Amino acid sequence: MPLSQWQVSVYVAMLSVGGLLGGLASGPIMNTAGRRGVLLATCVPSLLGWLMTVTTTATGLGYNYAMAVAGRFLTGLVVGVANAAAVTYVGEVAFCDVRGAMSSFYELMLNVGIFLAIMAGGWTPLRYLALMCACPGVVGALLTFFCHESPVFLLMKNREREARAALQHFRGPHFNIDEELKGIKSSLEKNSTGKKRMMSDLKKPRVYKPLMIVLLVALFYKLTGCEMVQSYIDIMFEESLTGLSLNLSRNLVVAAVLVSGVAVTVMVDKVGRKTLLVISAAIMAPCLGSVGVYFYLLHLDLCYTTTTLWWLPITTLTIYMFAFGLGFGGITFVLMSEMMCGEYQGLASGLSVSVLWGLSFLTLLTNHALLAAIGMHGVYFLYSTFCVLALIFSATLVVETKGRTMHEITSLFDDEHGTASQYGAL
Repeated sequence: MPLSQWQVSVYVAMLSVGGLLGGLASGPIMNTAGRRGVLLATCVPSLLGWLMTVTTTATGLGYNYAMAVAGRFLTGLVVGVANAAAVTYVGEVAFCDVRGAMSSFYELMLNVGIFLAIMAGGWTPLRYLALMCACPGVVGALLTFFCHESPVFLLMKNREREARAALQHFRGPHFNIDEELKGIKSSLEKNSTGKKRMMSDLKKPRVYKPLMIVLLVALFYKLTGCEMVQSYIDIMFEESLTGLSLNLSRNLVVAAVLVSGVAVTVMVDKVGRKTLLVISAAIMAPCLGSVGVYFYLLHLDLCYTTTTLWWLPITTLTIYMFAFGLGFGGITFVLMSEMMCGEYQGLASGLSVSVLWGLSFLTLLTNHALLAAIGMHGVYFLYSTFCVLALIFSATLVVETKGRTMHEITSLFDDEHGTASQYGAL
């Protein structure tokens, strides 16, 4: 039974809707069940969501449309919760000198998964592809079972003996953890809320400043154009009339993302988060602007543009995707994992994930209308402008957290006119 365009749009959008709601729910769930507990608990619903997709695609989406939508929504819900939990867990267990690399590894593995799904999708029926996508979640749950709970969460629950044992496990048997444990306890005491204090504490600089930085970084993650470029890359290359192979063009762009994922993992703890964000935005803005210029010239003089500037779209978009992965693509998850502590860490991660999925949903809804209203060149000019705003934001308001312990990061925002202002805080 064929589906209407509206039904297809609803089916595609359900993943983003689930991710949005999952992100909103993840904070309270993490603070109750623990980071490790959440990652374990998401295994069953994740598997169920993919099995629902397998069942419906075996007989056709049109015959099991309601189940197909429900399965995709459930998958998105699980991804939203697990996304926030995974980022929070890594940030809380990693040593400060390698925390950036470990946190950015999340984005690298995400891109590897997308790349493998694209490659497998070329020769695998949809139901088998869905079954393959269910396997990593099961393997991840099995590996998580043998991991210790986050020492930060254990201290939040006044389980100091278990927290000490967990932290000693992560640092090694001969590492002196006393100073680090003391710093974590101090940060938790500053951010200890209680439900009655949470709303009033949101007015304090040490809470609202890092929260706003994390949310704005997540906002620019999407507003700098990655969703649009990835979603409409085939249409863009077809309309560019360059004559280049569509598969070659797509693979070059995907390869740039993977290479940048490796690069940011190596560089983030050496160069710094803020520096990479500034470099990323400074490169992305002219790249998207150049593509906009190309499409504008294409309307003015098609022959000259396609014969002289045919190299421009593929070159600038490849550079753009590398720059995105080097900065906002990887650093967003790093900052999500380290800017806040305790109960507010779950809040920050959950809200950031909701922003990412919410903007994905809005992008799916608005991109067709944007293309129709302002054309391909106008869309690229618009996202180039957002990149300029991201550059200004990164240069002036983002705080550098490279090499800082959780206690030191919390202390940056203690005084509204003190230490934080030295590093460009809000």
